[in-house]
Amino acid sequence: MKSRITRKSLLNTSQSVASEAIGLFSLFPFHLILALIVATTEFKDKTSPAVYFLLQTFVIGSSAIHILYTTCLIVIAMLTVSAFDGDVWIRDIDSSPSPFPMPIVIAFLCPRKLTWWCSRQRGYDAPTSSRQAAHDICSPPCDCPVKPPESLQPEPKLSGEMERLNKAKSLPHTLIRIPDAAEQRASISISFETLGRFN
Repeated sequence: MKSRITRKSLLNTSQSVASEAIGLFSLFPFHLILALIVATTEFKDKTSPAVYFLLQTFVIGSSAIHILYTTCLIVIAMLTVSAFDGDVWIRDIDSSPSPFPMPIVIAFLCPRKLTWWCSRQRGYDAPTSSRQAAHDICSPPCDCPVKPPESLQPEPKLSGEMERLNKAKSLPHTLIRIPDAAEQRASISISFETLGRFN
């Protein structure tokens, strides 16, 4: 990460996800060897064992973080390839928006859980029985012992002018829709055709 910040500020170049993953993976054996050497070597000088313990902690901790970061990067990149973007390996890892859109990756991993969560957020509950489902479609003068709640009763027919006013009030205030993470990456092809010659 430090090298990425230095490279970005000094060289002003981009680095692809593949080169980042390959670089991290190639450093993995060196971190592992260094961690094993520091963990198994005994410290000869008994006067300052705290310094050696801090060195051991730092080397083993940085190796564990390096392995975790490398594994997470490769797994998230493979999930992104499977979810929607096969070219994620050649994308700039520092780009904005991120080459790994988390909403899409999470929706790819657990689509049913997210569907359940979204339906709960909207306040939608499925009917609990077939009788209740059948009762929801009854017309108001039915002979059922249990009547549907007032919210399910049909509203009286409005006049044409009132209907237009209600539709105008229900329009959203913002007419611009913000694209989601997948749409931000989609390329739009624009072609200009010549319709006629101007003299």
